[in-house]
Amino acid sequence: NLEFALDGVFEEETGQEEFYEQAARERIEWVLAGFSATLIAYGQTGSGKTHTMCGPESVMGGLSSADLSELGVIPRACRQLFNAIFHREA
Repeated sequence: NLEFALDGVFEEETGQEEFYEQAARERIEWVLAGFSATLIAYGQTGSGKTHTMCGPESVMGGLSSADLSELGVIPRACRQLFNAIFHREA
């Protein structure tokens, strides 16, 4: 049997950066150390899952015109991963 634990619930007012720092940054560090990590966005339709994971439509349309403070989990995780890889190879 598999068991899963709910790590927490965030308030509606939680910003993208705060969410990432509390819920995702450490998991990306685990991935860089060779472990698996999963972050699941769960909720009813219209509850903000896509916004949390990707960011607002301006981010999904292209990063060049996006407000970087509004980046979602996926672009932040990619940035963290590639920065770590770049600094390891430098």
